[in-house]
Amino acid sequence: MRPCLTKNPYLCILFVNDMKRILVALVFFFGIMSAVNAQSSHFEQYDVVVTPHVGATYSYLNSNVDKWRFGVAGGASVSYYFSRKIATEFDLTYSWLGAKDLYQSSNTQIGPYNYDLHYINTDVLAKWYVMKDLSLFTGLHLGKLFSAKQKFDGQTTEVKDFMSRGHIAVPVGAAYDFGKLCLDARYYFPINKLPNKDNPDGILHPNTRAIGVVVTVGYKILVM
Repeated sequence: MRPCLTKNPYLCILFVNDMKRILVALVFFFGIMSAVNAQSSHFEQYDVVVTPHVGATYSYLNSNVDKWRFGVAGGASVSYYFSRKIATEFDLTYSWLGAKDLYQSSNTQIGPYNYDLHYINTDVLAKWYVMKDLSLFTGLHLGKLFSAKQKFDGQTTEVKDFMSRGHIAVPVGAAYDFGKLCLDARYYFPINKLPNKDNPDGILHPNTRAIGVVVTVGYKILVM
C-alpha cells in the first residue's frame, strides 16, 4: 500500500484502518463465494461479453483533515476471453469522486470544504480467473475530469480550472459472477496529483491525490 502523504499520523492510522476493513471484507466475501464451486469460468475461449453496470464510489482526497465520501458510478465494459482462465476488459464509465470536511492547506485552517469531482473514465484490465467465476484483475485507469465543484459556507464554486484534467491510476480488484450477474470491487492507486500549476495557494495541498474504491453490479451479455 502506498504511504499516507498527510503529515498527520492520526489520519494515516484512520486511512490504514479503513483499508484493512475493506480488504478483510472483500477477502471474506470472495473466499466464501469461491468455495461454492472451484472450477474455471463458465465463459469459453474467444467469447465476447458486454456488461452494463452501476454502483457506488467511496473516495477520499489524501490531504489535510478530510473524510471518505460516497458517490455513484456506472457504465459498461467489453470483455474478450483468450481462454477460460484469461480475459481482457475495456471499461467506459462515469464516476463521482470527492471528499468532505476538508480544510485548506494554509495555516489559517479555513473550512470545511466539500469537493465533488465528476469523471468519464476508461479502464483497460487483464483478468485472471483463479476459480470458477472468481477473477482477479489489474490494469490502467485513465479519467477525464469534466466538472469539479467546491462547496463552502453555502456557496458552490466551479474549480475545474485549478485541477488536473486527467486522473491516472492503477486499479486492483476482484469480481465474482453469479450466473449473468457480476459483483465487481476495485481499489485505485492514484499516480498523478489532483491540483494543477494554477491551483491557488492554500486551496488544495500540492500532493493531493484522488483515492477511490468502486463497487458495481453488472449484467453480463454474451454477444459473440
